[in-house]
Amino acid sequence: MRRLRVLFFLVTLLAASSAACSTAAATAKLSTTMDSWVGHNTSELVTAWGPPTESQDIGGGQRVLTWRYWTKPFGSDGYWVYRMFTVKPDGTILSWRWKGLQQP
Repeated sequence: MRRLRVLFFLVTLLAASSAACSTAAATAKLSTTMDSWVGHNTSELVTAWGPPTESQDIGGGQRVLTWRYWTKPFGSDGYWVYRMFTVKPDGTILSWRWKGLQQP
């Protein structure tokens, strides 16, 4: 019985660490994708991604452009994913952030 509990613990630990590695890899991929847009003009981003879902003026001529997606991976109830870019008045992308899970 003790061996069975140890085996169960090891399998659970392996599954959890595998999920953590997968999440870390997805986060790294997202960061690389989002970082690649910093310094580019929003016209390039819109050409690649289509028009943003929202554009919000945040003062000083800057805007936040948001792309929002509904996703429903297998076994999930679904969730919203947000990709946001802060943009200078001349259209140059300054920074980014995201909300939701890591899929780019």
